[in-house]
Amino acid sequence: MKNALPIKKIFIASLVILVTFVLSLGIWVLNLDRQIDRSLQSEWFVPPIEIYTAPKKLVLGGNARLADLTNELKHSGYRERALQEALFVKDFTRSQGTLCSEMVSEPPESFILTEDTQCLLIKKYEGYFQLITIEQNTVTGLYEGALLKQVDSISLNAELFAQFYDDQPIIRKITALEDFPLACLNAVLAIEDHRFLEHQGISIPGMARAVFDLLRSGRFRSGGSTITQQLVKNYFLTSEKTLSRKFTEIFMALILENKVDKERILESYLNVIYMGQNGPFQVRGFTAAAEYYFNKPIAQLNTAECGLLAGILNSPGRFNPFRKPENAIARRDKVLSDMLKYSFIDEVEYEKSKLKLIPINRQQKLPNPAPYFVDAIRKEVKKMGIDIDQGLRIYTTLDTDTQDLADSTLNQTLTDLENRHKMVQKNKQEGKTLQSMMVVVDVRSGEIRALMGGRDYRKSQYNRAVDGHRQVGSVMKPLVYLTALESTKEDGSNYSPTTIIEDKKFSHKYDGQVWSPNNYSREFHGSIPMYFALKNSINSATAQLGLNVGLENIIETARRLGITSELDPVPALTLGAFELYPFEVAQAYLTIARLGEHTPLHSILRVESLDNELLYEYEPKFEPILSPEVTSQLVGMMKQTVESGTAKWMRRVGFKKIAAGKTGTTSDSKDAWFVGFTPKTLVVVWTGYDDNTPHKLTGSSGALPVWYNFMRQYNEDPGLLDFPWPDSVRTTQIDPKWEYETLDSAKHLAEDPVTELIVPQ
Repeated sequence: MKNALPIKKIFIASLVILVTFVLSLGIWVLNLDRQIDRSLQSEWFVPPIEIYTAPKKLVLGGNARLADLTNELKHSGYRERALQEALFVKDFTRSQGTLCSEMVSEPPESFILTEDTQCLLIKKYEGYFQLITIEQNTVTGLYEGALLKQVDSISLNAELFAQFYDDQPIIRKITALEDFPLACLNAVLAIEDHRFLEHQGISIPGMARAVFDLLRSGRFRSGGSTITQQLVKNYFLTSEKTLSRKFTEIFMALILENKVDKERILESYLNVIYMGQNGPFQVRGFTAAAEYYFNKPIAQLNTAECGLLAGILNSPGRFNPFRKPENAIARRDKVLSDMLKYSFIDEVEYEKSKLKLIPINRQQKLPNPAPYFVDAIRKEVKKMGIDIDQGLRIYTTLDTDTQDLADSTLNQTLTDLENRHKMVQKNKQEGKTLQSMMVVVDVRSGEIRALMGGRDYRKSQYNRAVDGHRQVGSVMKPLVYLTALESTKEDGSNYSPTTIIEDKKFSHKYDGQVWSPNNYSREFHGSIPMYFALKNSINSATAQLGLNVGLENIIETARRLGITSELDPVPALTLGAFELYPFEVAQAYLTIARLGEHTPLHSILRVESLDNELLYEYEPKFEPILSPEVTSQLVGMMKQTVESGTAKWMRRVGFKKIAAGKTGTTSDSKDAWFVGFTPKTLVVVWTGYDDNTPHKLTGSSGALPVWYNFMRQYNEDPGLLDFPWPDSVRTTQIDPKWEYETLDSAKHLAEDPVTELIVPQ
């Protein structure tokens, strides 16, 4: 009797613990049930945000390769057909020589063929065609419409290059179960879960193997998870290999199987499973994987290709055919063997499929899909107040070829600077990374064609092109000279590029301070013409000119050009002692490059909902805000920066394009800029360190090389050979040797070559 009380207490305590455990387990399972219900009610996948490139534009006389165009069409979802086959919407065919005449029943009158002519016929819409002829990589003919009339330019389809699900960079195309090839379904079932149609969410033998691994090694190593469990892990949980996560996975799989039919589970699994990495973007689902690995739609995959994808999903890193082909082949053959074992294929299909080659590592069009550009786009859409939860299609101004070139030239140039510039070498040894940013703009439209916010988005997500606020130095000087050209002198006469200004040591007193700027060379030139002071970026002459025309007037000029950052009317304003955003600099110089006509800098053309509702569309606006006569004179002066000024080394190494621009270097040697433009393309470049470490690079040595390496390779459309000067100006040539022989600066000017300037008629 003495032991009865302790036994009773033990029994009661055990019962309490058991009841508590059961209740806790019940509440936990109920919470899991509710979590699954919420997901099912809100659909499996949140709507994506899809980002598209600018439509590929072709112009008569422009550069184009037939192979590149066909690859782009295929990447955009077009299907190639044989010459004799009928074309449906989003089909194309190609031919060469006189056979091109067989492509259309009624060839256009201007349709001239030679043996070298290559032809591409595209059915863009029902009853609407595009025909392109190419010879020696040059576009010789462009036709479009139902009756194929000749045009000067045509646009191909925009290309999807980035996709986000719930802020995660993911490439995925949701596909219905009936649209997957049967071979792909069978391949997955064979290698992952051949009893999928029989079990209720978990596999007892598989769980036994997992437990054995746990006891032997202390962690889960082998498979054992059913397709339902894998779906739960990918959709609801994480990939961590812990006992608690596995326990949760099992219960959620049982609950899910009780709520959802097998077809929906398999369909969701094939759309959610992780299949590899394309730069910063996850490749999710079989459809996206088919395009990534094989560059073809999922419906066109054969048994061997389905087998390879089924093999990859177990471990995309270990079985990646691009990096580990031996592993990939062995795994694919294992899948094919299991398909034969479970009677999904016969012996003939098995032997034939084993002989198929796996895909080689093809050159991706955009391996790192413009992450800084995408970052800028997403920030812009949020500013617009557009609801992103509904899913969006965003059509941008990005040109992928331009973006690729910007990426490669920026990184290669900075690597070169780190290897040969002593100060930069020293900084690198101390663990500092030299950074740069670049914005490429189409002068005619104001469209941003490429954007680099830094060297490597994976290492630094700070977008210097959008968020960088840096001193601009001498990049500000053209605004001083523009203000002067809009002003009159004390005697009532107008300023002009040849107006004589003074470059001498001076001091200016203001607010109890004394300001006395120095020239970069520590040398003063005396009396010099304005164009000479601007192209050589002479501080003292520019500062005195700025004080004469009025600091408030310079600020007013900056505001008209689109600069919104804080600017104070202090003398250092004339030499760019204030911080600006690169987009402000680009907007101001875009108006200058357009000879005084303002058009907004923009990167988004159109935003649509996934139901094709138009939410935003860019409306082109062109507004004259500066006199074209005055602005032309400034651009004529800025051309001399390239011809014989601070950027003249480009001409010495063979740069031939017509260009104007301005170097910029801050006095503390922390920021280097070059802003340059041709009649068609504006490029803004900054180089420096995020923590303001001095680098002793100038605009000419630190930013201009990035600009030069990009522009010398950039293929601009043929056409304008010079800026479109208005009729109110004319070109004149100045020989400084004779023109200024009476000035005290004659020795400096005499060394200058004959100079071409723009002056009023």
